[in-house]
Amino acid sequence: MLDITVRIPDPAGKLVTGHVGLGDIVKIKEVVKIVEDQGRKKNPEKAKNISEQSVTFAGRDPNEFTSPKGGKATMVIVTDQGSRYLITSDGMVLRHKSAHANTGGEDAGLQAWSDKIEFYDRSKPLVAGAMQNLSFPDAVTYLFDKGRIALTKSQDGGRVVLILDGGQWRPATIGDAMPKAVQSKPEWAKIVIKAVPGSWGATPKLGWQPLDYNQRPDGTLNRVHNGSPVSHGAKVENRA
Repeated sequence: MLDITVRIPDPAGKLVTGHVGLGDIVKIKEVVKIVEDQGRKKNPEKAKNISEQSVTFAGRDPNEFTSPKGGKATMVIVTDQGSRYLITSDGMVLRHKSAHANTGGEDAGLQAWSDKIEFYDRSKPLVAGAMQNLSFPDAVTYLFDKGRIALTKSQDGGRVVLILDGGQWRPATIGDAMPKAVQSKPEWAKIVIKAVPGSWGATPKLGWQPLDYNQRPDGTLNRVHNGSPVSHGAKVENRA
């Protein structure tokens, strides 16, 4: 059986070789993790120290960044597409966008600060049996282009989008977010878009999709961004 062999620097500073059989169909990312884990087992204390020291954001020490409200860096998370998010103690977030292939890298680099960030479990469908691939953050970005919107918490702890309709606020529906998609499924048009309880929150989790946004004084959203799922992250040691 053929093997994939990888040699990379382990957290203890030495080259380590790791291999897995092709018959196991293991992703390269998982191969690298196997090799890194070998290094950590050899020298866990040194590996921990190096890991803490190696947390960077936009090529700099995260402690160099302070939010517009005075918040200090508490965590750096990385998404599947390679973008990094710096989360501060006051809940604000600064994004360093990676060079995405679909945008040609034109807007890569530091973006504007966002007021808040939330995370959503993409594995939990918004509505059973309808629009299985539509995540809550995706729906919010679609709705943002349709009119004035706000986020609210439902009585059961879920997350709902409110949309201003004829001077009145009401829960947004799939028909509001994707009017063309419901033409073939009119029964979906009035289904409320909702993240179920337990499928969202302010704490990042592996595989969950981030949604960062800015709010006007009245609570309505004036900027939204939906990122790719979280792949890993690390807490920032505040040395101030």
